[in-house]
Parts: sequence; C-alpha cells; structure tokens
Amino acid sequence: WRADDRARWEKVVQHLGLLKVKPMLYVCEGAPREAARNLAVVKVYPRSPIVDIFRPAKFLVEVANYGRDKESVHVEFRVDGAVCGERDISCDPGVSTIEFDHAFTPVPNAPEWKPAGKVSWHYVTVSMDPDDLPQDNSYSLALEVRHAIPVLLVEGHEPGPAALESDGGTLNMALSSAGEPGQAGLFEVTRRTLSDLPSEAGHLDRYKAVVLASVPSLSRDVQIAMEQFVEHGGGLLVTLGDSVEADAYNRLSGNGRGLIPATLKSLQSYESVKRPFRPSFPEGAGRDILDIFDTSRTRILNEVRVEKFWGCQPAADALCLGVFDEWPFLIYRHYGEGRLALWTTTANARWTNFPHTQDYLP
Repeated sequence: WRADDRARWEKVVQHLGLLKVKPMLYVCEGAPREAARNLAVVKVYPRSPIVDIFRPAKFLVEVANYGRDKESVHVEFRVDGAVCGERDISCDPGVSTIEFDHAFTPVPNAPEWKPAGKVSWHYVTVSMDPDDLPQDNSYSLALEVRHAIPVLLVEGHEPGPAALESDGGTLNMALSSAGEPGQAGLFEVTRRTLSDLPSEAGHLDRYKAVVLASVPSLSRDVQIAMEQFVEHGGGLLVTLGDSVEADAYNRLSGNGRGLIPATLKSLQSYESVKRPFRPSFPEGAGRDILDIFDTSRTRILNEVRVEKFWGCQPAADALCLGVFDEWPFLIYRHYGEGRLALWTTTANARWTNFPHTQDYLP
C-alpha cells in the first residue's frame, strides 16, 4: 500500500460502502526507510508439465523487485542442495523472469535416484543475496522426475496383420523408439482397442497421457472418466480418421468447453484443390508447447503430404498450433489442470505420408 496509490484507496472506499456494519478504520502513516531494499523469489516452475531424464528441463524463475529503483542481485539455482547454476541479473521494479536449464541424469546408488514406479523425487531451490527482508529471498520446489511416461494408445479398429496400417501402429513405433539401441525409451505405450476402453476407463490414473486414434465415439461413462482424467492434469491427444462420427465428436466438444477443442465441419481432400496439403506451424504459435520445433519462425513441413483431413472450427479459447492453408491442423486447449490436442488427420499413413518422415519421430 502506498499513499499515492489512488486506485487501491478508491477500491477500499467502494468495499466499505457495501458493508452494512461499518468497521473502524485506522490509517497510520509510517514513512519507510529511504534505503529499504526488498527483492523476492516469488515463483519457480518447469516450463514443461512433465520433467524427465531424457531431455534437459527449463525452469522459469520469477523475481519481484518491490522497490522503485533498478536493483542488481546474484541468483543461485540448486538441485538436491548442489549449486547447478547461478546468475547476476538486473531487476527493474516489478516482476522479472529468468531461466535455468538442468538435465536430470541418474546417479547409480544415490538415494534420490532409486525410482519407485519410474519416478524419482528431487527438490529445487532458488535463492538470492540477503536484503532488508531476507525471508522471501528463496523458494523451494518438490519435483517429480519421470524415468518413463506411461501412455495409453486406443485404436478405433482392431489391428490387422500389417502393424503399420493400424490406426496407431506407426504412432506406437514412434513413441516407443529410444535414442540409442538397447536403451529404454521415454514413453511406455500400452495399446488397446475401442472394445477395451470401458475396462481401462477406471484406471486412467496409471497414465500421463491418452491417445485416441480414429476412435468413432465415446460412451457416456468413458467420456466422464476422460473428463476427470484431463481435469486432474492428464493429457489427451485425439487423431481423426475415416471412422470418426462427426456428430458424436461435436457433442463431445460441448460448444467449445468439452474434450474436443473444435467443431468438425467437413472433410477436406486432395480432389477439391488438386494438390496435397502441407502442414505449417506459424511463428510463435507453439511457443512453450511445441518444444520439438523451432517456433521462432514459421515452419513448413515440405516433405509432408496430406491428402485428406477434417476441416474444423477451433473453440474460442483454443490455440491453433499448425495449419493447412486456412484450415487448422493441430489444435490445443487447456482443460482444468490438463491439456487437450486435436490432430485433424490420421495418425497412420492412410491420409498422409507424415508417419514416414523424420519429423514424425519425438
């Protein structure tokens, strides 16, 4: 509170006017010390919702300068008590954000690296030099680090003898691939068909993400289970195909508030424009979401050819991360604490050659 902050004082007057019983209000003028200096670490969080041992994690640190002058401060970034990064920064009045990168590399026989259920726990601490109010100069975060990410892959059709032609065959191969021969991969994929989905619906908390590959529709019970799964932090990726029932999906969209972050309009195909479609990712659209791509510039996947996809109208609060000309290709939306994504073509090579290109791999 400041004596010259007129807007805040007017808000106090408005609230007092709404009260039936007026409280006694005392205003004590206390002039602060001219040399008072107060900076604080107000928030520390990883940019990605999942931190794992396969990729460096980027941590965002918010530092508040509550004074009126620019201040310089030394910031330390610690993991499990060890200094893993430090930086000297200059903070203007208000909140500044800085970044630290850290790779969680397993250390054999160390207590914190004995994973229980493919998870290990660590603590991250960011601290600054003491100032006139040192109590808020550090911030600690308990962090779950995944040694594998469990994914449920549900396919709309029963897989046939040709694995690559099934709804999720190529996606399963991409997700299950490892960086080096003999190493475990980042994702642990459980494949199921639509007929298995009701029995899995009660156990979705086993997974971090669910993929629906050309699934025609969802029963009411499965829909409720999916909604609860995503609301509590799960991820849902929906890929489309020829078996998708547009009316059922549009009911799932819930006028932009449901599990499908768009309304399905019509099938778009090569025959209508006499040329294949190429997906592109507009500059900045996927920042902090599509870390796999450089989104500081528009990215066009020239090797990818798409012959058919569903034309969709994104929900009002959804982000269009990728496009085919004027039509969305990849649509993203927050849902509770989780995330939704809609891929408007097939996950296999039925409508596109995308699975046969290097960009398809994670």
